[in-house]
Amino acid sequence: MLFMTDPTTALRALPNGGTHRCFACSPLNPKGLHMTFYTDGTMVVSYLTLPDHLSGYTRVVHGGIVSTLLDEIMGWASMVLLRKITMTKTLNLTFHKSAYVEEPLTVEGRILEVLSRRECLVEGRLLDAAGDLCAQAEGRFTMASPEVARRMGIVSAEDIAGFFEPLLEGSH
Repeated sequence: MLFMTDPTTALRALPNGGTHRCFACSPLNPKGLHMTFYTDGTMVVSYLTLPDHLSGYTRVVHGGIVSTLLDEIMGWASMVLLRKITMTKTLNLTFHKSAYVEEPLTVEGRILEVLSRRECLVEGRLLDAAGDLCAQAEGRFTMASPEVARRMGIVSAEDIAGFFEPLLEGSH
């Protein structure tokens, strides 16, 4: 079952500031992917076109980059939709067809199930410009409240404020 974003659905841009230097999503990492994220409240989506230097075979997006995209979208989906700080516990990935550099891609993530107070199951999908499924992943993510994650040193107070406060202000 594909859940590609319906272009008529209103998506809300998600905040992404702070001081983190995440390879996938930080706007501050000069060598990063600079993913941006949007939500409709049921899933998180990112649209991007990858540069040629991220290929494996000629024009084919490197499998490690595909894994990174799916891990990141699932992480954001779990953080945004469940309002928790999450970290990947397991990641199972299936490649269906090649995704290509220098072509528009869509990455989508959604919650499949909250397994316990500390763990959730999340799905991610990578789609090409035609909406064809290139890869999909399922992951188990460990969850912690933003305050517990701050005390553990996983995230800074600034990053929590920059990320979670605008989300809570925009929620219904």
